[in-house]
Amino acid sequence: MRIIKSNFNINEKVDIWMLGCIFYKLLYKVNPFSGIEMTDINKIHYNCPHSYYTEKLVDFMRFMLTPDPTNRPDIKMILNIIDHWDEITTIDLPVKLNINVERSARNKGKTRLQY
Repeated sequence: MRIIKSNFNINEKVDIWMLGCIFYKLLYKVNPFSGIEMTDINKIHYNCPHSYYTEKLVDFMRFMLTPDPTNRPDIKMILNIIDHWDEITTIDLPVKLNINVERSARNKGKTRLQY
C-alpha cells in the first residue's frame, strides 16, 4: 500500500474519493490516476476525456474526486444529488479543480445545485 502525503485526517470522505475513482473507471474504462505518481494528493492531475456523458454526470464524478476533503461532498450530499437528479441539470463544484475536461455547450441556464 502506498501512503499519500496529505495534511488532512483520514475519515469517511476517503470513501467518497474512492467512489469517485470507481465512477471514473465506470465512465472511461481506465483508472483516473494511471501512471501518475501520487505522493501529494493536492498536486494530482487527471483528464476527463471527451465523451457522450452529460456535464452534470462528469461534474458529479469530479465533485467526489475533489482533492481537499473539506470541499469534498459527504455521503448526505451524494444522496441528496442522487435524490434530486432529475430536478438539477448542473452541479457547481466548490473549487476550481486541476482537471482537464472536454466540455460541450449542453445544459446551459437550467437549475444548478450549489454547495
